[in-house]
Amino acid sequence: MKPFLLLILWGFTWSASGQTTFEYPQIKGYGGAVDFETAISPTNGAKILVDLTGSDTDKQGINKGLDKVARLINLYALEDIGPESLDIVVIIHGPATKVVLTEEAYQQKFESTNPDLELIGLLRDQGVKIMVCGQALVRRGFGTEGIIPGVDLALSALTILVEYQQEGYSVLYF
Repeated sequence: MKPFLLLILWGFTWSASGQTTFEYPQIKGYGGAVDFETAISPTNGAKILVDLTGSDTDKQGINKGLDKVARLINLYALEDIGPESLDIVVIIHGPATKVVLTEEAYQQKFESTNPDLELIGLLRDQGVKIMVCGQALVRRGFGTEGIIPGVDLALSALTILVEYQQEGYSVLYF
């Protein structure tokens, strides 16, 4: 009996010590990150172009790619690298295009609220430049008049990807 009880207690101790605590040092409530004392960490800012096409969402309906952009900012913040030291650009196209629609345009098209509006605003507040592919807007039947103010209209994601890579941006695909 005693060995069985010790095994159960050890299991509780092990699972309690393995609890993961997410931190949100820069963007509260989005992009939770785990800090490690001994991990290799970034030492300076970066020029990052995020190619956002994915439409997968979390339980709250938030686009997982947008949440990864928030995590990217939070990861740098864990190392005291603030958003002013980062140059992050997001080009949105493909199935992700709908995230840039205003509340009214989203409601009209999907008969629900746009769950990504708050996060897009928070990312923009951190200095993230957000663009949407005009070709994707038209091909998906959204038009250009329903874009969130502050989101820039790009001729195409294809040309933006080429231009920013020529300027030395690292590309992340979400």
